[in-house]
Amino acid sequence: MRTEEELIILLNKYREGNCNSEEIQLLETWLMAISQHRKVELPDRDTVSRLLSRIKEDARYQDRDHDVRTIRRSVFSGRRYLAPIAACLVGALVICTVLFVQFNTKERMTGELVSQGAEQDLSPGSDKATLTLSTGRVVNLEASEQHRLERANGLEGALLQKGSLQYAAANQRNVDDIDYHTLTTPRGGQYQLILPDGTKAWLNAASSITYPVAFLGNERRVEISGEVYFDVAKQPGKFFIVESGLQEIKVLGTQFNVEAYLDEKTMRTTLVEGSVEIVHRDNKKKARLIPGQQAAVTDDIQVQSVDPLASIAWKNGDFFFQKEALGSILRKVSRWYNAEIECPPHLERLRFSGMVSRSQPLSAIVQMIESTENVKIKCKGRRIIVTE
Repeated sequence: MRTEEELIILLNKYREGNCNSEEIQLLETWLMAISQHRKVELPDRDTVSRLLSRIKEDARYQDRDHDVRTIRRSVFSGRRYLAPIAACLVGALVICTVLFVQFNTKERMTGELVSQGAEQDLSPGSDKATLTLSTGRVVNLEASEQHRLERANGLEGALLQKGSLQYAAANQRNVDDIDYHTLTTPRGGQYQLILPDGTKAWLNAASSITYPVAFLGNERRVEISGEVYFDVAKQPGKFFIVESGLQEIKVLGTQFNVEAYLDEKTMRTTLVEGSVEIVHRDNKKKARLIPGQQAAVTDDIQVQSVDPLASIAWKNGDFFFQKEALGSILRKVSRWYNAEIECPPHLERLRFSGMVSRSQPLSAIVQMIESTENVKIKCKGRRIIVTE
């Protein structure tokens, strides 16, 4: 369906009074994006301006939650996160994303960012990592050295593909002789690892996982830092154990996300399916999660119900914020774009909601946050400076 037809459908729903609050918010998002660009075969600028005025006067628009500064100009993608919304709206969301990509031409990026003193827009992260072998040798998984992997210790039969390293079952039988490897992603990097037992691990930026090249005995134990999503292969009677800072996570076979960055005060484990047990390594307190729950570990363990899709959005290629503090958002952005953040503490407490693709350049995030008109952002090289 063409963009014009999608817009007509949504406008007709609005005119007939059939739009819910989310659709009204979307319509404003879409039309505001359209109004900022000239090279679009859609309603002219005056028409867009009149429509925006009508939307903002609508009581349903005014009744939104004012405690949360919602990012109204976010670039939403029509994925399963928005499944409850009507099918036609999902299609419109996808098209809105496509339009945004088209609008972010080199001319637009240089025009806006140079005016703020930035040398250039920052590209998003990509598939890159280093592998540290038990011998201490470091292998760059992005460089030409990749062809030597199969001759490296413990990597016989390993399969290296773009953005992924897969181990074959090793022949080692003596636990004292097992080689341990560490896969590390830099800031601005991500990578997938498939362990010898078939367990899959996705590493977000600035993360690491240390693991044996063969799992012997009655447990499978790894250690992580940063953020890792696990899809654990089932092996009856053989627990998969994840160590991360103050917590130890024990599972048999399940899918869950662990966020354990050193610069975050709280470690979070979010369960997607199956069951996990969280053990506090200091006070030995325990908590068992069911799907849709999240354990927050500090000096204690707090369990709450959450939307797990928000926690794993990064794995699926999106930033997804739900009433999230700006400080937390900026830390995620800084890791993915390898940028430094300067933001006053009182602004870090502001909360935002929205979603944008992680494949967008930094300017997309900047525009999204600035659209709330609560903060201003300047980009200077790899520095992001936030002011009122």
